[in-house]
Amino acid sequence: MIERWPLRPLAEMSENLDALRVPVKESDRRPGPYPYYGASGIVDYVDDFIFNGDHVLVAEDGENLRTRRTPVAFLVRGKFWVNNHAHVLRGNGNSDTRFLAYTISQADIGSFLTGSTMPKLTRVGLDRIPVSSPPLREQRRIAALLGALDDKIELNRRMNETLERLTRAMYSERFQNERAKDWPRTPISGLCSTQYGFTASSTRVPAGPHLLRVMDINKRPWVDWASVPYCEINDAQLDKYKLFRGDIVVARMADPGKAAIVEDEVDAVFASYLVRLKTSSRALAYFLYGFLQSPSYAEYAEGAMGGSVQKNMNARVITGADVRLPPEAEMEGHLKAIEPLRAGLLRTSTSRAP
Repeated sequence: MIERWPLRPLAEMSENLDALRVPVKESDRRPGPYPYYGASGIVDYVDDFIFNGDHVLVAEDGENLRTRRTPVAFLVRGKFWVNNHAHVLRGNGNSDTRFLAYTISQADIGSFLTGSTMPKLTRVGLDRIPVSSPPLREQRRIAALLGALDDKIELNRRMNETLERLTRAMYSERFQNERAKDWPRTPISGLCSTQYGFTASSTRVPAGPHLLRVMDINKRPWVDWASVPYCEINDAQLDKYKLFRGDIVVARMADPGKAAIVEDEVDAVFASYLVRLKTSSRALAYFLYGFLQSPSYAEYAEGAMGGSVQKNMNARVITGADVRLPPEAEMEGHLKAIEPLRAGLLRTSTSRAP
């Protein structure tokens, strides 16, 4: 669809505000509420701003211009400051500012870079980059559609942070206190059974149960089942690998030690790079999940990982850490407190998502 739209130089599609940029040395910055942007995003927060409203920042220098591990162009909204490592653009009469951010992000900029050691995108090169130029009305429609997706991503990111903070804080408050020193030290392996997942091909067609993979949990501590693909599976495999509410899954490769807990009654199985930990109760499951999210377990996992090229953890290593086991009443109290709070946050996100 985009291919049929004419290409125009970026200079014709934008207003350049580079002349308004003001770099400030770190020693001269005063802390404040306004983000201070560089080539790849926020580098600090300061007490004043230069720009206000929707703008597009485009990296001016840095290796990321070649590798593009992070976006080279991104939309910034509200009040902010920018140093001289990012170009500042906004839409003109030919363009919508939000659409500019998306179309520049997709543009091939390689031939417009200079510098053999450190790549640089000069103002001259920036102005020459060809970008799609659909009618302004179409730009706004596309920007609104992609913006809605970005809003959902941002909402999920904030919810992810909230859930992680909530889980760590509630676990720490209840289980990492003076009383804990009297609780028996127990290996995780004594609190659960373990099982490796299975190898299967995933599909977006609902031909069977959901197939939970590492990539479905590695960006959040919860499972967004709407984004998890499906798989074909026979009855014997379904009986063996079916996930139940309260099951914990832990990545053994790709993102070793990353854990998620199944909080829904859902038709799903789990893939081969995951290990399922199954406990005798949901109270024990949420306690164990809290420990897996804790700094103590993160430190253990970092030291226990094997593999010189690709880090990995097998089931024995995953469950090799010791934990102070609290009384059953303490775990039940934790369950009654955290389960409805997490469920409420997830419902709020789902109801607000487009």
